[in-house]
Amino acid sequence: MSVGNEAKHSGLRMTVIIPAFNEEAYLAATLDSIHDAAEMVRAGTDVDVETIVVDNNSRDATAAVARAKGAAVVREPVQSISRARNAGVRHATGEVLIFIDADVVVPCALLQVICTAMGDPKCVGGGVDVDFYRAMKKLARSTDRTVRFITEPRVRPSCRRFDKWPVWKILLWTNPLYIALFRGWKPAWKGWYSNAVR
Repeated sequence: MSVGNEAKHSGLRMTVIIPAFNEEAYLAATLDSIHDAAEMVRAGTDVDVETIVVDNNSRDATAAVARAKGAAVVREPVQSISRARNAGVRHATGEVLIFIDADVVVPCALLQVICTAMGDPKCVGGGVDVDFYRAMKKLARSTDRTVRFITEPRVRPSCRRFDKWPVWKILLWTNPLYIALFRGWKPAWKGWYSNAVR
């Protein structure tokens, strides 16, 4: 990052929030990758990064894995991805909030790219979740600001669903028409979070 960009980010704090339900098998790799990305962004700036894992009523060692890797742990007993994210937000101290799934390995440069994007004072944020991104765009338009859709570097989610689900289920759940029709109907998505393969 250039000297000019460093000045923009002076004292910036980023909070990475990870909702986690029974993720002991995947969480360590996710946290290791976030640690490496945080070290990279700290090396060129005075940006600080905190990591919060929200234990969303796990019955395994998710919380213990998070603590062992140096993450702060917040407990949200009501199992819900949105409640878990919001619990993380309530405990966050960063100005920039980054939501990452517990089974996603992030590239080293990701936090650096986010930091650069957020260095633009007109940028209110960004996202890859469709509904969230649309809401951010609406907010940005109403305040004459912008959002960023970061396409590079790419994160690497686990392939557990593709490894364990039948092909018909994968094709159904990744079909844009199915997503459009059922995205607001919670029972249709139980296999994505509350009953996800692990």
